[in-house]
Amino acid sequence: MEPEPSVGFLHPGAMGSVLAACCNTPRRFWMSPGRSAATVERAEVAGLRAVSSLSELAQEADMIVSVCPPAAASEVAAEVAATDFEGIFVDANAIAPAQTREIASSFNQFVDASIIGLPPTVPGATRLYLSGPGDPTRQVQRVWEGSLFDARIVGESVGAASALKMAYAGWTKGSMALLFTVVAAAQSEGLALCR
Repeated sequence: MEPEPSVGFLHPGAMGSVLAACCNTPRRFWMSPGRSAATVERAEVAGLRAVSSLSELAQEADMIVSVCPPAAASEVAAEVAATDFEGIFVDANAIAPAQTREIASSFNQFVDASIIGLPPTVPGATRLYLSGPGDPTRQVQRVWEGSLFDARIVGESVGAASALKMAYAGWTKGSMALLFTVVAAAQSEGLALCR
């Protein structure tokens, strides 16, 4: 039987800490220096073990998961790549497919991930879509199999999961914008639709 992988989490924020708490391995790490008291508390609740540096995290982890503000995704990935990390880098940030492919070029093993939904409290409410080459992507899926996150592989093409997230965001935001436009048009004619 294959040993359970160790997983490193770069940013245990509201979503990252729940993602960490839900993974199917007891070997979970995070880099703690310089983090806020709230982040430390979230990491402790998620059962993460602290390490003192990014290079130590890269040595301990078989896979590293990045969930950070989209504007920081490339910089965060470059910092991990600079450690010569040999495991699976999982980018779960809301970024464009082209940016995802650019980040992927810095790693030997890469999985594109997108999270659709709020931090889950019940199974199946939040999806973790994965794309990338076969074995690494299946390994990542197994880490969240049967958890609150519904982990699904959407293809072997890096960028597919990011494209799905973009399409979903466009659909939901576009639908809301259309609804607001329709309501505004009706109200301009004296109809009271929102009471």
